[in-house]
Amino acid sequence: MDIKYETGGTVYTSSITNLNILSNTSYSFIHNTPINVATAAAYPTKIWVDVTGDANHNDDTLSTVVTGLSFQPTKRVLMEEGTGTWCGWCPRGAVFTEQFDTVYADYAIVVAVHNSDPMTDAVYDPGLGSLISGYPSGAVDRKDNDVDPSDF
Repeated sequence: MDIKYETGGTVYTSSITNLNILSNTSYSFIHNTPINVATAAAYPTKIWVDVTGDANHNDDTLSTVVTGLSFQPTKRVLMEEGTGTWCGWCPRGAVFTEQFDTVYADYAIVVAVHNSDPMTDAVYDPGLGSLISGYPSGAVDRKDNDVDPSDF
């Protein structure tokens, strides 16, 4: 199978051999030639496959636009720790999040989300509370949920 893409008038080809992809299934791949995004501009891109014996070419092609950025902000990891002044185990969560905040200050944002105490934010608290099963625990980028603070 040849995987091809065209951008800026140039076609790039990556060949993959010894495949056996069943009908109505998918195959994930990474093209061996990345798109060169040199400026903050739009790069219209057409991607397609050439497969020997493929009689139906209606599903072989897609088009997209790759957009270059003039500025890429630093990605920071959001670490939210569920805590409360009533929670006897929560000081250990504070220790782990403080260590993380100290070591990775340029790459992380640590938020202590209080529940059922004087520091509770009534709007913010339910959002995290629905992602965790107990205190202290937390979420990382709202993707990894119910994480023990020692695993942050």
